[in-house]
Parts: sequence; C-alpha cells; structure tokens
Amino acid sequence: MSQLDKKRIGTGANPFSDSSKSFHFYPSQSHRRGVHRITRGLRSACGLILLIGEIGIGKTTLARHVQSSCRREFAFAELGNPYLTPNEQLHFLCSRFKVNATGLTTTDDYVQALRRCFVRLLEQGRPPVVVLDESHLLDRAHFGLLLILSNLRHEEKPLVQILLVGQMELLERLAEPGLEAMNQRIGVRCELAPLNREDTGRYIQFKLHKAGHLGRSPFTYKAVARIWEISGGLPRLINHACSHALDHAGFAGKTRITPDNIERVYRDPLYTGLFRIRTQPERRTRRAVPAIAATVLCLVLAGFFFWFRFGAGVGEKSPDNQMAHNMVRMAPEPAPDMSQLLVEPRFSARDDADMGTPVVVEEAGSGMSSQTGQTDIGSVKFGPAVLNEGSRNNEERVGTYPVPEPGSPVNALSVDAVAWDKNPDKRMAIINGTILHAGDAIMGIRLHAITPNGLVLEYDGKLYERDAPGADGQ
Repeated sequence: MSQLDKKRIGTGANPFSDSSKSFHFYPSQSHRRGVHRITRGLRSACGLILLIGEIGIGKTTLARHVQSSCRREFAFAELGNPYLTPNEQLHFLCSRFKVNATGLTTTDDYVQALRRCFVRLLEQGRPPVVVLDESHLLDRAHFGLLLILSNLRHEEKPLVQILLVGQMELLERLAEPGLEAMNQRIGVRCELAPLNREDTGRYIQFKLHKAGHLGRSPFTYKAVARIWEISGGLPRLINHACSHALDHAGFAGKTRITPDNIERVYRDPLYTGLFRIRTQPERRTRRAVPAIAATVLCLVLAGFFFWFRFGAGVGEKSPDNQMAHNMVRMAPEPAPDMSQLLVEPRFSARDDADMGTPVVVEEAGSGMSSQTGQTDIGSVKFGPAVLNEGSRNNEERVGTYPVPEPGSPVNALSVDAVAWDKNPDKRMAIINGTILHAGDAIMGIRLHAITPNGLVLEYDGKLYERDAPGADGQ
C-alpha cells in the first residue's frame, strides 16, 4: 500500500480492493429494497425470482448477502459458471446439496436424485434455493433445465426456488419466443439502481470504516462529487476511482484527495476506457438513447419550426394552424458530454415509488397568451406557439412546486428542449442530451411531469420545477 494508505487508513489494506474475499454489503435504499423483496419472495415460496442490474452495481454482493443472512432458513447452492452444460450444472448441484451422484448419467437421473434431496430439506424446515449468477449468459438448454426444476412441486408449493441474477440483457433473453412459460412464472422482479450523490459519499466512508479507518475521510466533498460523476454511481467503478486516486496521491506524498486527483485518474489513458465502458450503447439501460438520437431530434424539431415560421406562420390565430395545441422550447446549448451520462429506466428498483399524485390545477397566467415572444433555437428566434385554454386543463402548472437551490443536482441538469403536446404520450424532454418521457429518470432524478411551461422533477422524495428553455424570454 502507498504511504497515504498506511497513514490515513492505518491497516495498510486497500479499502477499495476487490470484494470477492470479503463481501461488505452497503445498504443503499435500492439495495435494501432488493434484499427485502427477495427475502419476502423466498419466504412466500414464489418459486422464481429475478435480480438484474448494470455491470458492477452489486448484484452478486446482494445475492450473497441474502444467502448469508438467510442461511438458517434456507439451503442455498450458488452456480456461478454459466458455461457448464445442463448435466454438469446438475452434477454440481448434487455436490452442493451432498447428493451421491455415482452412476447418474441422464438428466432425469440427476433430477430425480435432487428431487428426493429437496423433499428431505423441506421436511427439515430448510427449503432449497438455487442461485444462478450471470444468468444472462445461459442458453436455451439451460432455461429448459430451469423450467424442469421449477415444475417440481411438493404439496402445491415449489420444491426448489430459483434466484436468477444477471445483467439487463436477461430481460431480453426471457422475452424470446419459447421462454414465455419461464418468464410468466417469475414471481418477484428486482432491478438495482446506481447510488446517488449522497450515497456515494456514504459508501466511500463505509469502505474506509470497514478497512479500519475511523478518522476524517481523505476524500474532499468535491472529490466525492467528481467520483460520482465519472462512476455513474456504480460501486465497482467507485472502488476503482478511489483505489487509483489513493495510489496516485500517496505516491505524490499528499494526505488529501481533491477533484484534481480524480480528474487525473479519469483522464489517464490507462483508465479512461474503464470509466467510459458503461456509456457504450450495449451497456446502457434499456431506455437509454444515444447522443446522436438527441441531435437528430433537435434538427428535426428545428426544421419543423422553420417551416411553420416562414411557411405557415406560427403566430397567426388561424384554424389551419396545426400548432395551436403544441409548444416546444429549445435551448441553444450544445449536447453535453455523454461520457458522464447515467440514465435509469422507467421501471427500476424504485418501482414501488410514487408514480405521480394528482394535483389541483390553476389556470395558466398571461405568460401563456399568444402575444409575440421570443424562443431561441440556436441563433434563430421564433415566436412561441399559441395554446388555447382547453389545452391547459388537468396540467400541473409552473409555480406549484419550489425551484431547486443553486447547488442542487436538479439545478445542475441541462434542459436542452421540452416538447409539450395535448396527448401526454407525445410529450418529451431532452435532458443532458437524452430523450425522456414522464416517469423516466436520469442521474437519480425522475421526470415527474412535463407542463406547457417546463418540467416537474422529483429528487430525494421532493418535487421541484424547472422552466423550459427560453420560457424567461431570454
């Protein structure tokens, strides 16, 4: 370990090393919810349970925490090698459940031997549970075996329960033709969400504490904020950033780690691929949109308004004006750096969160009148479209919720464009270069609603308002 580690941590151990030997479970809100839902599913004998999440988010750590905390209630067997053949997996399960596999050759031989073992375990009060890690790499033959095991019943209950742990691609696998029965039998579904800014700081302190460091953290507040930005809140990448920063700062003889130290790690050619791999399209969550899609949409919307401005006349109160019920406000800022982008899917581990509460709606003020105004699209200014009174009904209005503080993460979001329509399904916003609809989330902040004048955003259980770009007349 470096000089800094020995001085600040005291034990000489790297507090951010690979946790494969010592699984210290950090209980973030998302991870606590995952543990609660999985244990509840096991105790209710639901049969099949699904746990998915991004690479490095802590799926294996959570699964092993469940096994450790429930080992007196259940008999667990973990399968971590998805490349074994189905019969090899059955043979491995026999060894884990202490079943004599001598003379067993066919799939049916293994299944019947395991069935007898499972019945004995149930009678002893320790129901068997099979944990399959890296389940997104299983092929059809493996899924067929899992279906056979899930069909085993005892007194109208599953004889063995199965926990599938895998990356986001597992959902696509289960949606393939022929796997409908398997997909429909999943009783509990959990998706882990990345750590937010506050949890990232607490996670770093938690790792330091587990390594024996009880003093002040060597990471400054701004350094933690930068770690969260480059890691996207993924624990494994947080570990990498902290470990490398400790090593670099220790070599330089420093006792405090600043944003410059984190930036040096991030910009180092040896590490940039490490922190940017999660922004590649195949590693994003299923609702993430590439930057090019946002750029194309901006160009299309700009061309759309050019046509109405110089061809049909946006500001005219005419029955032929098809934009009478629509408003799009766009900001002139360029698309942000997508390397720091983190998008959460609409249905995440927070799927039990409030998805919207009806509010009392007041009539929009004169700011929504058809008087000539200016809205920027790049360097060109357009008059805003006209909205009639009927289009304002049942809409949350700007002024209902507080404006975020200057240092708030909500205020740090870049609202590039807002597209409002009478039809809620057609409303969208471009935030940090990503297309979002109501219910989607980005950087731990959920888009609660899209209004004619702006956005209602939810962060840390509270609702805030952000004006649409150009709404202030600038």
